[in-house]
Amino acid sequence: MKNMTDINWHNPQDLYTVVCRPALPKDTPDVLELTRPIWEGHDYIPYVWDEWLADNHGMLAVAEYGGRVVGLGKLTQLAEEQWWLEGLRVALEHQGRRIASHLMDYLYGYWMHCAGGAVRLATASYRESVQHLCNRFGFRKIGEFSEFSAPVISNDGQLEDFGFTPVQAAQAIPAVQYAQESQSLQLCSGLIDLGYKWAIPVPSHIEGAVNLGDAWWWHQDKGLLITMDWQEENQQITPKICLLACQMTDLTAILEDARRLSGTRGFDRIGWNAPLHPDLKPILETCGFQREWEDALFIYEKT
Repeated sequence: MKNMTDINWHNPQDLYTVVCRPALPKDTPDVLELTRPIWEGHDYIPYVWDEWLADNHGMLAVAEYGGRVVGLGKLTQLAEEQWWLEGLRVALEHQGRRIASHLMDYLYGYWMHCAGGAVRLATASYRESVQHLCNRFGFRKIGEFSEFSAPVISNDGQLEDFGFTPVQAAQAIPAVQYAQESQSLQLCSGLIDLGYKWAIPVPSHIEGAVNLGDAWWWHQDKGLLITMDWQEENQQITPKICLLACQMTDLTAILEDARRLSGTRGFDRIGWNAPLHPDLKPILETCGFQREWEDALFIYEKT
């Protein structure tokens, strides 16, 4: 609340109030306009907005200021009692009015009273304002990740030649148990990457990858690999490692075989949003993976 003496009575905007509410289809033009300049016109929000509006789980919220939508945020359910906070946006001309804080408060309140469990979010290492919000709401940082990639190893072999066999849908539960007991997944804070959304793996995540043909056992019970075909900004499709489960002594070998697997499938490169863990850095270098980002993604969690 502004002090009455601080209000500029000649500027009507000083009399406006930020109102957070569930999003409606009529908000679409304002949302498309506020996201248009973000990331130099490459914001993903316009491509998922209709899908978000149709999502009956969680909460899609907007912040209204002076009758216009000037901010938005989404609380998405990734599994039972697992939630993801994403898409926090504020129109450039309205930043500095604590609109992001209002949205965070609104979505956090919904999670506290209607959802529960665990909620996580990712933010870039340079976005100090979001990190301050996380600290204020009692989130704790549980991991740091950055994008790595490596050229595939070209070959004429088959999956079985590199020890890979497809995971079956009926194996989803043992696959989750295997992953949770593996040393490599602990480097990733025990999380699976669901496309720049992280969660503790559950059978439905494995089943989804199996249905897409993106889940493999490696040398029977020595490793588990799950990937996702990701479309880059240049429209090129690159497989990204979502989950890599094995003992640390096998990590180098399975990463090299993952490069061979991707070559067999006709790709040029393979990527991984890998944890910035000191034990992993020399392994990535040995396996030909180079860091693509100077910055990092910080993963925060509240339970």
